[in-house]
Amino acid sequence: MKWIWLDRSLTVTAQSRRFRAAGFRAARVSKRFASLVALAAASVFVLHAETAQEKGKRVVNECLDALGGDRYLKMENREESGRAYSFYREQLSGLSIAKIYTRYYPGVQDTAHDLAQRERENFGKK
Repeated sequence: MKWIWLDRSLTVTAQSRRFRAAGFRAARVSKRFASLVALAAASVFVLHAETAQEKGKRVVNECLDALGGDRYLKMENREESGRAYSFYREQLSGLSIAKIYTRYYPGVQDTAHDLAQRERENFGKK
C-alpha cells in the first residue's frame, strides 16, 4: 500500500511539474504577445496621430455628412411644423400649431453686415 501511494505521489508530482512548466511557458508567451500588441498599437497611434486642426476638420466633415452633406449645404428653403405649448406656473395655458419657414440666401458675401437667412413664423391653423 505504501508503495502505491509513493508511486501515485511521484506521478502526480511529475504531472504537476509538467503543468507548471507549461503554465510558465504560456504566461511567458502571453506576456510577449501582449507586449507585441501594445507596441503595434503604439506605433499605429504614432503613425496616424492627428493634429488639432486635422481632427477639427474631420469632426466638422463628419457632422456635415451626418446632416446630408452637399444637400444640406445647398439647401435654400426649409419648412418646419409642429405644436407650440405655453405654460404658466407649471400649468398648460396654450396650445397652437406652429409653422416656421426659413429661406437661406446663397449670394450673401458679407455675413457680418447682411443676413444670410430670413425666417417667418406662423402660429394657428392657417
